[in-house]
Amino acid sequence: MVSVLPSAYSSSGFAFGLCVMVAACGEPAASKFDSAPLEEDAIKDIAPSDFAIAPCDGVAADAFCAILAAGGKRVLIGAPSGVADGRIKGDAILPDAVLLPSLHPSAIGGLDELRYETWRAGRNGLLPVVGGIGAGDLVDGMNAAYRVPDAMAFLAEGQDRQGFDTIPLTAKTISAGDLAFDTGDLTIEARRVGPDLFGFSVKYDDQIVLILPCDAALPTSIDGDTIIIACDDVVGTLIPDILWPADAIVFISRDDAE
Repeated sequence: MVSVLPSAYSSSGFAFGLCVMVAACGEPAASKFDSAPLEEDAIKDIAPSDFAIAPCDGVAADAFCAILAAGGKRVLIGAPSGVADGRIKGDAILPDAVLLPSLHPSAIGGLDELRYETWRAGRNGLLPVVGGIGAGDLVDGMNAAYRVPDAMAFLAEGQDRQGFDTIPLTAKTISAGDLAFDTGDLTIEARRVGPDLFGFSVKYDDQIVLILPCDAALPTSIDGDTIIIACDDVVGTLIPDILWPADAIVFISRDDAE
């Protein structure tokens, strides 16, 4: 079941406090968002005009990870250990970028796996990794440390893969307010939500979604009809519209023709 809280309560501090006291608040209200099961190739089959977010599989239950699909792009938020062993590998999903909420080991443990599995799946360029201060050092160090393993992988598999120079990652360092990803119709802005912790404000198809990692501090106010996706341990007076992780693909908007 996708845990979605009724938007009518999104600004009620009293309701949030009550939820904390009773721990679960009972069953969530019926979802106002469409959802789809995580079947084989389900994420790859999301239409370019759709705006959806899917959970990662293969990762620890307390590791924040999400696959954002909008405008024909796939953006991975969080790279915990195991992320490349699940749907990324099984369905050969090629992320257009990886956004790191933090540089904590729980958020980056799968980067080395992503280097190889996305290359094996057909990635034909450097994989962008976007994060805060230190992301560049992390990526440069990883690329340097894996230079010999990269060469060995290419010698063993390269005849069926893209070139040796496409295996590495490339880094983009961001601060709060910076655009972490921008295609014109899809923009993702970094939001500071804790010490060394980023959330991401996603704008697409006249919708705004604020994606908050676990342990984030909720903003005291949000713009208009912003949809909040967050773990159930966030701190603040606003209630998330969608609790994460979900167990299905959640559609923020969907092509009516489908």
